[in-house]
Amino acid sequence: MMPALYRYAAGALAILALLAGFWWHGWHTRDQQAERIAQDKALADARQALTGFRAESNRLNTIAGDIQQRVDQINTNATRHSTEYRTYVTQNPLPADCRFDAERLRRIQSAVDDANAAIAASQSGGASTTDRAPDQR
Repeated sequence: MMPALYRYAAGALAILALLAGFWWHGWHTRDQQAERIAQDKALADARQALTGFRAESNRLNTIAGDIQQRVDQINTNATRHSTEYRTYVTQNPLPADCRFDAERLRRIQSAVDDANAAIAASQSGGASTTDRAPDQR
């Protein structure tokens, strides 16, 4: 009977030692687990920020391309209007006592409008509707 009692006691002690080992391991690794959770959260936040950065970068690249196309178009129109105006002036000079005719006034106004648009495009700090986010338009 004694050897069986010793065997049960040894088994109980082994189970207690095993449970104590599990408890000790959990107690000492709880800080590591909390740190790992914090690192995983920081990594997820960084990935989310990177995704947002990529989306914003693509949006800004699209806007920059649109602005460049507009500037090129304005430059082309300004050059064309300037050339047309010079050609028209040399072909149809005004007499000293004459006033501007309607066609000449329209061409001058068109050239002035194009020049003003080019100036506004070069000086604007983002007043265009294309510079705003789609939900702000």
